[in-house]
Amino acid sequence: MSDLACVFDVGTTGARTFIFDINGKLIAKSYEEYTIPNQPKGISEQYPLIWWNAIKRTCNDVVKKININDIIGIGASFQRQTVTFLDNKGIVLHPALTWMDGREETTAKDWFKEEGTRRTIPKILWIKKNKPRVFKKISKIAYTDTYIYNKLSNVFATDPTNGVMGILNYNTLKWDENLAE
Repeated sequence: MSDLACVFDVGTTGARTFIFDINGKLIAKSYEEYTIPNQPKGISEQYPLIWWNAIKRTCNDVVKKININDIIGIGASFQRQTVTFLDNKGIVLHPALTWMDGREETTAKDWFKEEGTRRTIPKILWIKKNKPRVFKKISKIAYTDTYIYNKLSNVFATDPTNGVMGILNYNTLKWDENLAE
């Protein structure tokens, strides 16, 4: 067997890893469920290390079934609009606010009138208002993909389709300094 792709998915309720051959035939798969802690209405947080550990375990499961040297590419998909706040060393400062978190709803109503569906900024504003000590330590704001990519490569990167839901200007594909302020 040769020319395989390893694809992983970090979802809201679990992580999975697949191995496909070059024709798209599924060769191996692994899934690990994780739970969203029982939280009061409107609050939805997850610990990013849970995603990372689940991806490591599911990847380890599938590569046992193949020759790892046959992998020629890696793909990934992620839950969207889940935001993690990191310090200057990349350490998580607060549990990630998932796409289901509704605490910023009142902030978001006013924001959406002016800016559309940018869901990241109201989450940042909620942290600023309600967790000022955390806010002062923030060096990076990471989506789920950014967090996992950094764990894999020690590089902070995101998919532009995630960025435009935050402070990436989709016309210039540059971070919008006005929105960042």
